[in-house]
Amino acid sequence: MFRRGSYNVNLVVENRETTKKALFRVPNRGYIPGEFAEKKVKGEVMTLKRLGDRTNISVPSVHCWGPAKEGPHKMTSFLVEEWMPGESLEGFLRNPQTSKEKLMYVFEQLARIMLELSCQEFNSIGSFSKDDKTGDWAVTGSVLIPEMIDTRAYFDIPIGHFKAMDQFKISTDYFKHYAEYLEELLETQVRSGCEGLENDGTTERQRNARRGYAKLIPEYAKDDSGPFVLYCSDLRPNNILFDPETMEITALIDLEFTNAMPAQFAYDLPWWLLCERPADVIIDHGMEEFLKRFNPRKEMFLEAMERVKERDPMALTEPRLSARMRYSYDGSKIFWWNRISESSRDFDTLYYEIFGNGE
Repeated sequence: MFRRGSYNVNLVVENRETTKKALFRVPNRGYIPGEFAEKKVKGEVMTLKRLGDRTNISVPSVHCWGPAKEGPHKMTSFLVEEWMPGESLEGFLRNPQTSKEKLMYVFEQLARIMLELSCQEFNSIGSFSKDDKTGDWAVTGSVLIPEMIDTRAYFDIPIGHFKAMDQFKISTDYFKHYAEYLEELLETQVRSGCEGLENDGTTERQRNARRGYAKLIPEYAKDDSGPFVLYCSDLRPNNILFDPETMEITALIDLEFTNAMPAQFAYDLPWWLLCERPADVIIDHGMEEFLKRFNPRKEMFLEAMERVKERDPMALTEPRLSARMRYSYDGSKIFWWNRISESSRDFDTLYYEIFGNGE
């Protein structure tokens, strides 16, 4: 079985004698800049090992991996991991015929997963690895998020054009770096004559929005000095496998964009409960329609989280994750701040809708 996605090319291989399967993965060379290929593979390997060591979350085990010099024809980094059974959760969540009982059963499993992820703490922001000699885990590299890859694809701008993202000791510095990136991305688009940036006041409005974002950092950078928490920017239903017969989640996959991040990302409601980007729903149908669709799912997920907390010792910490999630969405604008802090593609739509008109 061969499958090409945006970030990876995947090949399922089977041992004819044992019938055991493995998944051979390499970065998609047509999409992933060469300087990020090895970092992306290493990030996924370290995430799989960390979750395998420290949690009960089902993830593929790593058979072997290596840099380009050890890969096929020495062309690219590679990863061979356990093949995991199951179907994408996306179809299940999108199906209007899915019963509330089945949805709640799956949501409780997702709640336990998010609870375990939120307990994986580090003392700085960045990519992490394990010291093979001591067995200790620590942040040892810079952050790698999908935005850094997608900038090249959506805007045809090499990510090397921007100031390199480093490790950070406080959340404020991370968001300041992102604010600088947003401003530089806009100015680069203006200089290159990107479509949609007309001389009708639109560009100045966008500049004002980015300045406004920078001014809001002191208000929205929470838990500034940590601890920082394991967070996967690309965790969404099509990267979650489940058994449609038993309704059991069988694995999380495609975890290469996992970092130690400001905890507010991990303490947030899943934006993907509708299997659609919030900004896309708002653009196509308006905020009222988004709230009409999202809020019932939000309440169900929080109910599932509440059920989990009653029987899971990890959920007894204060404040509880369910309370943090509710505050992020209902009691503040942190949910929306986190969305504009993950995707430049969604920035203008959500900033104007939630934080101001950019004027």
